[in-house]
Formats: sequence, C-alpha cells, structure tokens
Amino acid sequence: MNVKGFLVGISIALIGLLIFILLPRIFVSMDIMLIAAFFIILLSAIVLGFVFASLAIIPYIQTFLVYTLKPFFRKYMNIVKISLKRYQRRNSGTILMFAISFSFIFFI
Repeated sequence: MNVKGFLVGISIALIGLLIFILLPRIFVSMDIMLIAAFFIILLSAIVLGFVFASLAIIPYIQTFLVYTLKPFFRKYMNIVKISLKRYQRRNSGTILMFAISFSFIFFI
C-alpha cells in the first residue's frame, strides 16, 4: 500500500469536504463565531501544510549551504557532510519541531 498516496488522497478529499459541504452550511447559518473558527482552523491547516511541504526542500537547502560555505570552511566540510548524512533523520525531526513551533507562534 502506498501510504503517501493514501494520505494525499485523504487530505484532498477532506479539503473538498470542507469547501463544498461545510463552508456553504457555515455561511448559511450566519454564526460569526463558527465562521471565525472555520477560518482559523483553515489557516492553521495551511500553515501546517506549508511546514510539511518545506520539509521536502530542506535537503536541497542544506546541500546548497554546504557548497556555498565550502571555500570558507574547507577543513570542516568533510565533518559537516558526514554529520548531515549520518543524522539526517534526527535533523529532519528537529527541523519539523522547530518549524511547527515557530509557525504557530508567528500565526498567533
């Protein structure tokens, strides 16, 4: 089973559910608090989506920075490359936690 494809399909289905079923019902009810809550939840989902999308480009940014800083720190580049490869999973988890934390702090 393709887990990524399944998750993308579920997320697209949920977005369709929100836009085509819930949004008209919320507007018809004319409840300001419900409309505000809906938009806050929608904005939170957008922020979270951007965080997860940005995680896909982090390895490219790291590679770009390594090759950009290579002339200045020639002695240490082998150590940096080894640690980036060896601890890639831990680095991505840390980046995910920081990105979610800071994005929701800036959102509030």
